[in-house]
Amino acid sequence: ICMVDAQQSSQLKHWRLLSLALLSLLALCVIAPSTGTAKGPAATSLPPISSGSEIDYPPFCFIDAKGRPTGFSVELMRAALAAMGREVTFRIGPWAEVRGWLERGEVEALPLVGRTPEREALFDFTFPYMVLHGAIVVRQGTTDIRELGDLRGRKVAVMQGDNAEEFLRR
Repeated sequence: ICMVDAQQSSQLKHWRLLSLALLSLLALCVIAPSTGTAKGPAATSLPPISSGSEIDYPPFCFIDAKGRPTGFSVELMRAALAAMGREVTFRIGPWAEVRGWLERGEVEALPLVGRTPEREALFDFTFPYMVLHGAIVVRQGTTDIRELGDLRGRKVAVMQGDNAEEFLRR
């Protein structure tokens, strides 16, 4: 059950994790050039990394007013690759298509994929740069749903193909 106090606490945790990720990226940008590994003739001659981005998953991946992919995860990927002297190109689409591109090898990497046992069998993952936790959100006045087991036998709405769907199907 999602309550205001728990939600605010969760949001603070998420912002702390996002801040830590950004600080880590900044540290990488400072350290990598001094080690001589960030840029060089060989790195700049490499082709851009091909990626995909969801069209409507703010604040992580979405399309800006000019039709370009942006969002926290997209910009983090751009910055990390720039620190390595690489560029990235993005195809855009709904999650099911974007995931399919990676499964078929049509793109090399994605800026945001939740790690699940099902996906670990398909994809290689980097170290996590953030951790998100799900919540059960119910209508106001609902008193008989307090934990995950209370959902058994009920209709539950989740985004198709999302971690939550995979989790509930287990």
